[in-house]
Amino acid sequence: MATYFISFNTAELDWADWIAWLLEERGQETIIQEWDFVPAETISLRTDEAAAKADKIIAILSPAYLETLAAQPEWAADFARDAGGADRKVIPVRVKECFPEEIINDITYIDLTGLDEEKAEQELLHKIAAEGVKH
Repeated sequence: MATYFISFNTAELDWADWIAWLLEERGQETIIQEWDFVPAETISLRTDEAAAKADKIIAILSPAYLETLAAQPEWAADFARDAGGADRKVIPVRVKECFPEEIINDITYIDLTGLDEEKAEQELLHKIAAEGVKH
């Protein structure tokens, strides 16, 4: 069982909840601000703790996320440590039309833009589990 920290902008709360539920239903542990952080906690400290505890970080990419500098440090250090992607510590998931290449150059991402819920679920779960699988 892996632990996934879901990093997102509040504009994508529905996507974050959906992804977390999909993973939880399959026996994975998730850490998500809306579920796991309590009032009066320091968000930046809890975020750092969650990112350190997680086996993987799912960064939900959208224009709002890319514009929010506060969201980027959640995965930037892990991405730098695994710049080649061998450990797949940071798994970017694009949910709205945006251009992440401008921020995170030379990284592939799971693209859910324009997919219906069934296809998005299949794509997400297949790609999260993938180890270079052709389909």
